[in-house]
Amino acid sequence: MLKDPKMRLRPPIRQGLLTVAALGILTSGLAVVALYRAVAASQSLRLSHARESTAEELARLGSTAPGLEAPPPNIIGIRGDLAREPAEIAARVPASWAAPLVALAERARREQTAVYDEVPISGGRLVERVAPAAGGRLAWVAHKVGPSPYLQSWRVLVVGLAADALG
Repeated sequence: MLKDPKMRLRPPIRQGLLTVAALGILTSGLAVVALYRAVAASQSLRLSHARESTAEELARLGSTAPGLEAPPPNIIGIRGDLAREPAEIAARVPASWAAPLVALAERARREQTAVYDEVPISGGRLVERVAPAAGGRLAWVAHKVGPSPYLQSWRVLVVGLAADALG
């Protein structure tokens, strides 16, 4: 028989607390992984949407008859137009887009085929397409895909969960 009744209660309480702490860490870790995967999936979907949208917009611009001005892009955030020379494009886009887009336009002109590229730029990725169009022009489309506007709040949540798990 144990002389002190408190001694008999301590090991089960300690073991129970350690079990709860381990399960809390495991649950927080799984939540962090799930949030990371949700953010990655969101970014992947945004890039996929940009790829599809730029392809559709390029086809629409490329079908503009010679001598007509191209209608403005249908999708918010996409820039596109028709140009006679690759260098003309630089004046119509932000400075960080100019060099990769002009280089892609020069490649499209040289190869006489539609070309596509994705390049990292400040604050995101640039999804760009250029194709020869009627009348010796180039149809071009570009779309910047930045991080999700909800990314910062998700980061705070992940940091909070990680801190909670370690605390």
